[in-house]
Amino acid sequence: MLFSSLPAEIYAALIEQLDEPDVRTTLLALTRAIPRSPVPRYQLFRRVNITKADQLIALYQRIRPRKQDIEHQGEDPCKWVQGLYLETWTADAEIVLNLLTLLPNLEALTIWIGPKNFTPEHLEELFSVDRGGRSLRCVENLLYLSLRFRPYVQKATYHQFLSGSYFDSILEALSRWPPGRLSTLSIVQDPLSMESGTSEGFAQPIVFFQLESTFPGLLRAPYLHVPLQYLRLRFPSRNITRSLTQAPRYVRHVANAHLPPTPYLKFLDLSTCLISERSLPQILIQYPSLTHIILDDCNILRNGDIAVRDDSREWGSIAMSCAIAGIGKAKEKEKLVNAWLNMPGVRQKREQKLDDRGQYTQNKTRTRGRKGIANASLSIHKKDITSGSSITEPHVHDAPERIRILPPLPTLRHVTANLYVPPSMIPSETCALPPDVLDPLLVNIHREWERGWAEGLAQLIKVRERLHTSWRNNLVRVMRFATPEEISTLSNDFEKRLGSSGSEGSSLSRSHSPTNSETGFYEAGDENEIKALEDPLATLIEVTDRQEFDLDIGDTSSTSIGKAPVLCLAGSSLTSSMSYEQNASLLYGVNMGTVCIQGLDHASSCAHVAGRKLWLDGIP
Repeated sequence: MLFSSLPAEIYAALIEQLDEPDVRTTLLALTRAIPRSPVPRYQLFRRVNITKADQLIALYQRIRPRKQDIEHQGEDPCKWVQGLYLETWTADAEIVLNLLTLLPNLEALTIWIGPKNFTPEHLEELFSVDRGGRSLRCVENLLYLSLRFRPYVQKATYHQFLSGSYFDSILEALSRWPPGRLSTLSIVQDPLSMESGTSEGFAQPIVFFQLESTFPGLLRAPYLHVPLQYLRLRFPSRNITRSLTQAPRYVRHVANAHLPPTPYLKFLDLSTCLISERSLPQILIQYPSLTHIILDDCNILRNGDIAVRDDSREWGSIAMSCAIAGIGKAKEKEKLVNAWLNMPGVRQKREQKLDDRGQYTQNKTRTRGRKGIANASLSIHKKDITSGSSITEPHVHDAPERIRILPPLPTLRHVTANLYVPPSMIPSETCALPPDVLDPLLVNIHREWERGWAEGLAQLIKVRERLHTSWRNNLVRVMRFATPEEISTLSNDFEKRLGSSGSEGSSLSRSHSPTNSETGFYEAGDENEIKALEDPLATLIEVTDRQEFDLDIGDTSSTSIGKAPVLCLAGSSLTSSMSYEQNASLLYGVNMGTVCIQGLDHASSCAHVAGRKLWLDGIP
């Protein structure tokens, strides 16, 4: 049988068995060896890597729609491309925009943004899908988006600073996208290093100017709030803790402003950002599903000898703070709840609702016994709350005076960081830490890490047991934080209420939380009033089952909270591949006097392994 007589389905089945790197070369070899065979050429364009500017022009000329191809062959090459990886700093932005507007089935997109190929206006036009024009057509299908910035220039120029030309408009445009399926997002700025070939004698351009204003809204945007699970943010030497943890500043311009950010986020890479050990618990309490966090080249125990003194007890303190982060979150929420319940407007409506309910109960229900002035006209019994009921009504909450919040359980399972030591520990003749010093140091660090985690869990158990006792004796009303699934339900219900509000609701911004827009407390233009009157009970659920207080730490499997998270100190491959002189010049901090230890082995199944499987752009 001749190869040319085989049906196309057989060739397609054979190609599906190949590994992704071998598909392209195998297809090209088949088309040249048996040119008349029905080899599925569309698989050549399923995953396209652009590494040179002339390749981009050739791709555009090959797949742009031609009337004769569609009429005679029924083919639309634009629908073949499912992954486009633009990995060149010299691509023509105009051609890129014209090409991307032709690709409706893109599921993965990588764009490298250099100082000469893209301007903020180009990317704003590309991502402004609500404005038409040359914008992306693949928003509904997109699963992976990676943006890599290298804005550094060889010659000093202050045009960007004088004109205010920054890329913040990209984040604002992403916030306006309709609900989609994007689960993986990467926004990376390359560090200024020797590899860039740039001089540090002048100020380099800035990529994002106001992250604290734009990023909180992006993390709550309908497009990302539910589907986002994997996030990589790398902004060298920039503190983004507030951008990840604070609420949006202007709730009238942010959808889902009343909800916490991205409840399903599992993987967070903050390498090269200015994140300290004190900021880590603040980040953990905001993301209830977070299991992996990468903090390479950050500021974790980087000051002086803090990482090695006192038998490395500071590592145990970090582990303990991660384990008890939920306690601080619960206490902070209790303060907000009590402050909200004591506000004059809320307290007045609560008392009015209780009076109306008491009068209704008195008229409808007659008690046995003597009728006279000794009978109370108001009932002080608590309202019977059914199992699983949610305190999500934006109106007056019929809650008792004392409300306690159940601390959530830790979800963190993998942590990565760098090990910094003072230069005095490194011999000048070897420029490396001797094994007889390094090995005991690593043993102490991991021992303290496990000790701190165990002590933190012990504190968490005591707090939950005390709350259980008070709840069982009917002394307090205990509430817990909503699960990600329940938060998604709250978000969908809020969207439905806005959609069904008719002409009256159309005058309200989609960014108003239910409390602001439906209780009558909102005053236009008063931002402080908006912040003060956000309903802190909106994402809390009533505890009605004793089992919700239980905490099992006997299981020491890798997925159980009884076992400390995996700690990897190997650092990123970028740091590990540098010479000692390059590493010292990059990682010596101002007034810190520390050196990063290189060449450490990765921990088993550490977060670095998961990261290499996630990111498709080759960034270490």
